[in-house]
Amino acid sequence: MPNYEVSDLTRHVASRLRGLMAQHRVTQAELADSVGVSQSQLSKMVRGVRPIDLDQLDGMCIALGVDTGDLIKEAEAALQNYDFVPNARLIFVDDGLRLSEPIDTTGWGDGPIVLPHSGRRERKRSED
Repeated sequence: MPNYEVSDLTRHVASRLRGLMAQHRVTQAELADSVGVSQSQLSKMVRGVRPIDLDQLDGMCIALGVDTGDLIKEAEAALQNYDFVPNARLIFVDDGLRLSEPIDTTGWGDGPIVLPHSGRRERKRSED
């Protein structure tokens, strides 16, 4: 089983995709068929536990009637005020200029800002 690293950006995008699916009553099976993946893989993507390929994201956005660029910009804006771990381990360019030494981002941040969606919640059973 692959050990995927999923970024806060991906988890935020996944959350928005789940919301659009619910809003428009699109099932996982329908969306999976539309983008050519299994329902199981789509489930992992929209729960934020598996990375979303750019082509798959674009297909999902088209199917859900939203612009891919707008969805990504919205997610970036939502994360802008947080100290989150960048997707790049080394940064080579800052403010349009090549840095003389890359910035090492290893160890930045305190963990994920957006947690993966756990799916169905367990109901608490009251003891009688």
